[in-house]
Amino acid sequence: MARRLADTMGLPPECFTIEEFCATHRIGVSTYYRLKEEGAAPQEFRIGNKVLITKESAARWREARDKQAAQN
Repeated sequence: MARRLADTMGLPPECFTIEEFCATHRIGVSTYYRLKEEGAAPQEFRIGNKVLITKESAARWREARDKQAAQN
């Protein structure tokens, strides 16, 4: 309910589900799980059965990817 309320109020999300993270960052879910196996996925946390990624964790993940790309 709170998520739907935030969506209707036009508030940006504070957390992503894995599917939302993948869609936002234009990667496939299978790529996400491969990155996770390699230890290169963003930090996750759980609330009940739901896995979430904070926008701060997503930003750190993007920064790490940028640094990695600059080294190549």
